[in-house]
Amino acid sequence: ATLLSLPLPAPKKEASSQDHKHWGQLQGSSAALCISQALSQYKGPIVLITADTPSAMKLEKEIAFFLSDNAKQTPITLFPDWETLPYDSFSPHQDIVSQRLETLFRFTQQGEGIFIVPVNTLMQRLAPTD
Repeated sequence: ATLLSLPLPAPKKEASSQDHKHWGQLQGSSAALCISQALSQYKGPIVLITADTPSAMKLEKEIAFFLSDNAKQTPITLFPDWETLPYDSFSPHQDIVSQRLETLFRFTQQGEGIFIVPVNTLMQRLAPTD
């Protein structure tokens, strides 16, 4: 066992909509380390929910660090917040709108990868897919 290998559950063959894990009491970059190790044992998309946007951006960078020597180059996608209040008189920046649309498209098309979503963003309604 190396410093970066963790005792994780046995690998799964296929992802299920009922699969979820909750890890607590992880300090510093240990959450990113656990996620990067779990990625090698899981086939399918991984959705990470963070407390706020700054912690989501930090987690994105930390996971990218631990996956930097990964041969398959797993995509890490951050679903950004609108960065506007509900009753603001101006629209969100066009780059944010583009990134949100790209992330939603990737989520429906991509079989594997990591999607990081702040909880405030997760609570906002989206247009139906129909």
